Amino acid sequence: MSAPAAGGRPQDPMSEPRPPFRSALIQDRRVLDVLDEMYERERHIDWGAYAHHPDPHHHTGTGFSLSPEQEDQLYLLVRYGQARSVVEFATSLGFSTIFLAAAVRDSGQGQVYTAEVVPEKVRQARENIARAGLEEYVTFFGGDARESLASVPEGSTSLSSTDGRRRPRSTS
Repeated sequence: MSAPAAGGRPQDPMSEPRPPFRSALIQDRRVLDVLDEMYERERHIDWGAYAHHPDPHHHTGTGFSLSPEQEDQLYLLVRYGQARSVVEFATSLGFSTIFLAAAVRDSGQGQVYTAEVVPEKVRQARENIARAGLEEYVTFFGGDARESLASVPEGSTSLSSTDGRRRPRSTS
């Protein structure tokens, strides 16, 4: 929990500097190098001054990832829960996708199905995942995940991760 700021209100945890990247579970140096690079870029963002905008297309170079500890928990769920088919809503730049793909690879089975609405983020995520050597474990879908993920084989999902923000559908 954050210490109270001036005026007795809790400080925004996103305004506190993030520690360097660490994973207690990922052992593959190639994967770790990519995750470390991605995390290092984002840990220096001044989130208090960040221009938050509801349209995800305004955030093409910024991923909104979970913490490394949360990612390690996802890895454990997938690897030791023997998830064979993982569906991820909102790839962003691929931070969580890399953890999920490493887990299915390390368990010896599985596929990650992931969707991202921002084409530039899809391109960056594909590049990050390829550099980590995990591309064969990831199937990408571009566009609105509510539509694109409908093509994942029915009944095959072992685990789903929804860390994206839902945008309301246009009624016009």
